[in-house]
Amino acid sequence: MYLTSFVRLAGRSDNPIVNLLSKPGLWMQNLTTSEPDDSMIEVAIAAVEAVFDWKGYLRKIFRIRKFRRTRSDAAVSGPAQNQAISREEAG
Repeated sequence: MYLTSFVRLAGRSDNPIVNLLSKPGLWMQNLTTSEPDDSMIEVAIAAVEAVFDWKGYLRKIFRIRKFRRTRSDAAVSGPAQNQAISREEAG
């Protein structure tokens, strides 16, 4: 409970003491995380497209009819591609 409260406080505060106390956690986060490379981003896009029919959503909301083929479309293959194609045909 106290840790959650401190994390909230650290996110909202510009107090130098709070900033000093939160530095070790930020250093550890910096050591253990990195920016995703292009292949990781392509996998994430393919995973989202396999679950969420964003083209159907855009058609419904913005009345967009046709989409250009993108690199992320080419990254989807196998069952995910078959699902995406069947969704496009159904929509």
